Amino acid sequence: MRKTFHAKIRLAAICFVTFLPLSVQGYTEPTLAPPKTFFSSLSPHAAFTQKLSAEEQATPWGQECFIGIQFAKKGDFYQAITSFQRSLILLPNPQRQPSIEYMIVLAYYLGGRFEEALEFFIQSAISLKQEQHPHQKDVLIILYDCYLRTQNAPRAMQLLHTPLFSQKEQASLALYGHLYESNWDCLYQSAKNSSPAKEFVCTYQNHAKNEHKAKWLNVILPGAGYFYLGQTQTACIAFSINALFIVAAYQFFQHHLWAAGLITCSLEVGWYLGGIYGALEQASLHNAKIYENLANSLLYQERLFPALQLQRSF
Repeated sequence: MRKTFHAKIRLAAICFVTFLPLSVQGYTEPTLAPPKTFFSSLSPHAAFTQKLSAEEQATPWGQECFIGIQFAKKGDFYQAITSFQRSLILLPNPQRQPSIEYMIVLAYYLGGRFEEALEFFIQSAISLKQEQHPHQKDVLIILYDCYLRTQNAPRAMQLLHTPLFSQKEQASLALYGHLYESNWDCLYQSAKNSSPAKEFVCTYQNHAKNEHKAKWLNVILPGAGYFYLGQTQTACIAFSINALFIVAAYQFFQHHLWAAGLITCSLEVGWYLGGIYGALEQASLHNAKIYENLANSLLYQERLFPALQLQRSF
């Protein structure tokens, strides 16, 4: 009777720790995004080649265009696009059409709607011939970033190698592309000729954790991988739970409670393997966060974000 009571207590304790939450998050891809002060850093030039004249501002299409620009300056790109599209409908003179369409593409781009920006550009009257459109370089920069963000890197590289871009501009945009795609082979090559790229690579290597080392440490001693990653609390919990399972299983087998012992062993195997996988995932997440922070800092400080290289914005 007493033996059965103790067995029930052990099983209850095991059930409790089995469902005890462990702070392990899944891996997430690095997100390269500018800080909140991003839009205040954009070029202050007007998007139009020439400012709207007083006569144009008095027209219905000019009023809609002016309203769209005001919305865009406030970061309300959805309303801006709507106003620009109404301006196109009311526009009597097709000479202004490419400029308004450029602002629609720009609004889609700054609003993070990259596929829509590409789709609208393809259907627009915007030409990439310099003599036909004054914002050719800006359009190429926007298209380059949009193709990168829609997983079409080969097309983006084709746009990069155009005569319009200087060698320095090509290097800046290429470095952005390497950072966005986490292309380490190209980053190592860039580090040979670029001080910012070299500093990024060295800083990342100094702070990143070895994912396989974290995994194998947890194989050798449950919780050691988490301790290596600096997650002391998680390491203590993982070690304690695995130790509890092992001790409980030993006690069950010692008292010939074979069924309870096998159940406890199966739970221990699950926790043990889960800890190994969890250490690997946490190392990946740790490195992704470091990469994201360093890359965003570099891109903003060196003004490598394509949008910061635009000559004309709202």
